[in-house]
Amino acid sequence: MVIRGMPSLAVTIEPLFDTDQNATSLAVSVRCDDHAVQANQPLFTLQKLITNVPMPDYGEDTNPITVSHNKGKLPLWIDEDADRKLEWRRWLVSRASSGPIVWSFKAPPRPIDAKTPTGSRHDLRMEQGGLTGSPSHFFPQPVPADSKEQWKFSLKWNLDKAPVGTRAVWTFGDGSRVRSRVDSIEKLIQTYLA
Repeated sequence: MVIRGMPSLAVTIEPLFDTDQNATSLAVSVRCDDHAVQANQPLFTLQKLITNVPMPDYGEDTNPITVSHNKGKLPLWIDEDADRKLEWRRWLVSRASSGPIVWSFKAPPRPIDAKTPTGSRHDLRMEQGGLTGSPSHFFPQPVPADSKEQWKFSLKWNLDKAPVGTRAVWTFGDGSRVRSRVDSIEKLIQTYLA
């Protein structure tokens, strides 16, 4: 059940392809409604290492995340944090947010080879010309008021520039039609897509 004023995330994912029609990364655009963030507070966070698997580098100089709101660009600064004995990277806003918050980023697959340490398979990986993985690895997640707070979450695949025959799958459905769920951020982030 969606409640008025419930925070929401509308996510659009567009797979990007090379000239050989192999997926190379995901262009992700997020619109966040009804989730105000005060100055110097975290907008989103991402665990730096999960079971021996590093997150993508979304640094200020390399592959930055861009954020805007009703007053234009919303400047961020990165804070490294040790929380619950796990390393987290937090993106804090320089001023209070106003209205919907929109952010975008490019999620690259994890480079792997014969020397890659073992770890769980939730990282974003190239596989048979496509990409598979869990948002827990590459999606900077909003900081909820509490761990049980309910969010409306929708996911849409943009396959307009994808090679003919490209399919898109999320834990809660496949195809380019919008899929929606209401749940905690933690449960939504622990899904899987391909």
